[in-house]
Amino acid sequence: MLDDIIRRARPDYEPLLPRVTSQFRELDSRIHIGEAAQRHLAETLQGHVTAPRTGFGHGEEQIDGESIA
Repeated sequence: MLDDIIRRARPDYEPLLPRVTSQFRELDSRIHIGEAAQRHLAETLQGHVTAPRTGFGHGEEQIDGESIA
């Protein structure tokens, strides 16, 4: 019975499959890119939260601050 339904519906839906497949691949790619961006952001934020705070300066400013201290 289900096989008959599929057999009768196939001619109507089969021409749509290439477009649907293409759209699925595009959306799947966007999801993977979004997930990678989310992981990167989470790692970056975690690094900021757990990084030791040695001062407000960067690079040479920190070195100058250490020599003053």
